[in-house]
Amino acid sequence: MQSFLKRGARPVEVVLGVVFLASALLKSEDAVNFLRAIAAYGVITDKSLLPVVGYSTLALELLLGFALLWGLRRKGWSYGLLEGLLLFFTGLILFAWVFHGLKECGCTGRIKTPPEIAVVKNLVLMALGAWAWAGRLPDTPWTPGAGVRAALSTALTAGVLAYAYAAPGKALPPAPFARFVFDTPDGQHFDLGKGDHVVVMLSMSCDHCMAEVPAINNIFATPDLPPLVALCLEENEGEMAEFQATTNPLFPMHSIGNDTGLFFSLTGIAPPRFYLVRNGSTVKYWDDQTPSQEELLAAIQRK
Repeated sequence: MQSFLKRGARPVEVVLGVVFLASALLKSEDAVNFLRAIAAYGVITDKSLLPVVGYSTLALELLLGFALLWGLRRKGWSYGLLEGLLLFFTGLILFAWVFHGLKECGCTGRIKTPPEIAVVKNLVLMALGAWAWAGRLPDTPWTPGAGVRAALSTALTAGVLAYAYAAPGKALPPAPFARFVFDTPDGQHFDLGKGDHVVVMLSMSCDHCMAEVPAINNIFATPDLPPLVALCLEENEGEMAEFQATTNPLFPMHSIGNDTGLFFSLTGIAPPRFYLVRNGSTVKYWDDQTPSQEELLAAIQRK
């Protein structure tokens, strides 16, 4: 039995390294969506902490993946870190699933992974990690070659993080709202590329967005403000009608369908976000809470 475990330990270690690297690369390819997924867990309430947590998680997964791939195990620390991380992630998924209705874990970037699948995947990876650990592979001597691999791993990790941090900003054109020319169901015409508008980014499945509707209604009723309209992420057909029936919004709403890439390029980590838009370009934006009438008027008066 011990011989079998030992023979399979190194191949299992390589597989685990590839899985961690692939997972981190998939998440870094759409880092904003990964940070939004972290927010959906309901554990971190201060959004300013989400980038720190998200990019630290990516760095840890990348470095662990490289260590496993190249056998830089150093007295088994990589196995202990692997098991601890997977146990921690599994606990978070179960917590968010039970208490916050988590629908997608964000573990594999754009590839949707339901929480039940994520839990099973983590348990399988933990079992494989225990196999590699039980194989009692020897420590990697700290040779010049090992040092080069460690330095290369660090450099590649830094490069991936730099790409993940910079990539979201490349998606937006100079006037990102100019593309929105539409008629609402009640017959109002909007061309966000011309003149001033107040634009609210809402997700139809977002409890926070629902809670902000009374405040947005108050803003909508304020005289001397530009036209207000909500651009709405509707991931499933009929969600906007359900949102309207539940919250009774008085302001016009326009569905952009399930275009999550476009929506989150305009909302950052999580909705709602409020914009003052002038000729399709952003004058100012506010996150989380509806700005006051005074804040909006002051921003409008700035030329």
